[in-house]
Order: sequence, then C-alpha cells, then structure tokens
Amino acid sequence: MTRLLRQPSRAALCACFIALAPALCAAIEVNAASRAELEQLGGLGPSKVERMLLQRERKPFADWADLQRRVGGLGAKTAEQLSREGLTVNGQPYRDSAAASAPR
Repeated sequence: MTRLLRQPSRAALCACFIALAPALCAAIEVNAASRAELEQLGGLGPSKVERMLLQRERKPFADWADLQRRVGGLGAKTAEQLSREGLTVNGQPYRDSAAASAPR
C-alpha cells in the first residue's frame, strides 16, 4: 500500500484503466446501436451507417448474413474488422460461414 502511495500516477493510471476496461470491451449490438456508436467503428462511414439504420428500421437484422445481404459493401473482411471492434448481430460476433464450413 505504501508503495502505491509513493507512485500515485501509476496507481491512478491503473484505477482509470480498471474503471474504463468494461466500456472499452463492450459489444455494440447493431440492432440497438445509435448512429454515433456505429459511426465510431472503422469501416463504417455515414452513408453505410445510414443504409444500416434504414434497413434496421424496416426489420431488425437476424444474423450477420442478413446484415451483409441487406447492407451493400459489407464483405467478410469488413465484417471481421467490425466484429473485432465489438459489433455484434443478435449478440453474436462475425464468423465467416465459408471459412467455418471449409474442410480442414
């Protein structure tokens, strides 16, 4: 404890990291995310976010394949990137169906 008191900047940094860690790792559900939350993700510009929001308004996305089918320009590479950044569809991260069904 006295060691932490001697190095308050390190202790403060650790406390901040611990407090912010859940927010940094939080999933962003495509069917509930705000425009601002979606626009903060790399690979999603304003026009793609607009298409996502319009399609979601018509009917929530069932899964990643549904999202990719209804919103143009969301290929496997973009979907992987978005999933790494925390985007989920119905709580599920992206799994490339072609890669998952490929023989090993």
